[in-house]
Formats: sequence, structure tokens, C-alpha cells
Amino acid sequence: MTPEQVIDNIAAATKKIVENGAMPVVFGGEHTVTYGVVKGLREAGYDNFGIVQIDAHADLREAYEGDPLSHASVMKRAVDMGIPLYQLGIRAYCEEEMQIREQHGVYFQDGDELVPQNIQSIELPEDFPEQVFFTLDIDGMDPSVFPSTGTPVPGGLGWYQTLNLFESVAKQRKIIGFDIMEFAPIEGFHAYDFAASLLTYKMMGIVQRNK
Repeated sequence: MTPEQVIDNIAAATKKIVENGAMPVVFGGEHTVTYGVVKGLREAGYDNFGIVQIDAHADLREAYEGDPLSHASVMKRAVDMGIPLYQLGIRAYCEEEMQIREQHGVYFQDGDELVPQNIQSIELPEDFPEQVFFTLDIDGMDPSVFPSTGTPVPGGLGWYQTLNLFESVAKQRKIIGFDIMEFAPIEGFHAYDFAASLLTYKMMGIVQRNK
């Protein structure tokens, strides 16, 4: 099966979830899964929504090692679709990604601002869409909280800061779905498995109480 076919299958599954009146909550290893989810939301009729992203990496490269469907390019695929993007906690990016941020009007508060200043909430721009899909890459959180990821980067968000930032978005906009990406279990060490499950449960609760 090709990557394109996998993305189409994810999109079809997401579309079906929405058509059944449910909100997609998606788990993935490869962050490119998010591209399939976003396509599925579009196909299900969500034609005006933004993405808020917690991540260590900007994921805005046109292609990585020649692959436009790389995890390092997933947010570039999203902004190419005309979807507004707000990035939180980024601390690993290249010059190309900085230029793409400027070209596409990407909003951001990077890790070197959020973490040292202990920022617990953000205010979305007035022109940001009323509906939001939230994508949380586990490596956006600090490795002291989640070392269980393929590409950890020091200086990330803490547990409560992550949840508080998510809730600040949920208070301002309607969350139409969220995902948790790039979790990599450590064999024989189940604390992080439980933590990822609890993180999901708490995010679901935040969405529910802010409806």
C-alpha cells in the first residue's frame, strides 16, 4: 500500500466518524497521519477550520529527503490547503520553515518563549477560524515528561502547561477533533503508556466541559 493510499484510508475513516455525529480523536506514530485526518475533515464538510499544533518541530518543509509526505512536511501540506495554522512550543526548525511561516502567515509562540515565561494560555487572533483541529505531537512536550518519542528535543512543554494551553484554545473556539502523534512506547516501561492514555482522557474532558 502506498503512502497516498494510507492517507486516503485515514481520510475516509475520519469522514465516516464525522458523518456518524462523533468527534475524531486520533492516535498515530507518524505525524503524516494528521494529513489524512485533515483531508477527512474537509471531505466531511468542514471547509473553514484552523489547526493549532503543539510540537518540537515546525514540520513545514516542502519535502524531507525527497518525500513531500514526510512527517517533516505535514504542516506544509496543511497550509498548502489554505488552512490557518498556529504553532506552539516549536524549538527545532530550519530557514526554509521560517520562510514558509512568513509566506503563509503562520502564527506561532515557540518553546523559547512559552517555557521560560511559563505561559499557560494563548489568545487566538480575531481572524482565526471558529473551528479548530488540535494536533499534539508528543515531542512537543519535554523529554522529562515523555522520553517515549522518536525525536525528543530538550526545552519542551510540561504536563500542566500543555493541558492549560489546550484548554485556553477550547475556551475560545470549537474543537472539532484532535490527535496525539509520535508516541513510541518503551518496552517494559509502562508509565509513559499510561501517561499518554491519561493525556488523551484529560483532553477529551476539556473538550466536553467547554462545549
